Amino acid sequence: MREIKFRVWDKKFNMMLGFKSVYINFDEGKIEVTTDTLRYEEVYTDEIEDFVLMQYTNLKDKNGKEIYEGDILKVKLDDGEANLYVKYTNGEYRVVNKGKWEDSLYAYMYFGDVEVVGNIYENKDLIR
Repeated sequence: MREIKFRVWDKKFNMMLGFKSVYINFDEGKIEVTTDTLRYEEVYTDEIEDFVLMQYTNLKDKNGKEIYEGDILKVKLDDGEANLYVKYTNGEYRVVNKGKWEDSLYAYMYFGDVEVVGNIYENKDLIR
């Protein structure tokens, strides 16, 4: 059975939520995010547009770290290494190389030398 998990980027506070547990309840354009240390609706008005939701791909890198949308992956290519980021498009998770090309994430996972090195919100410099 597929595990459905999310992590959340908070645009107002520029911080990632959800590495432990996140409960998301959508209701009338609002979102309630609860982690094991913080209940966000008690801190400020929590409109949906204040957050970016990133879904777990159900894949782990070579170190056992979960891979989410928005993660930056270090992968081995024929001509060296590259940092690619994960996005969901056209019904599948894909990796993107600086916007130049994209390919199926599963193709890279087959070779097994994939490592999460950051994400597009906290580590933008890794993909420039």
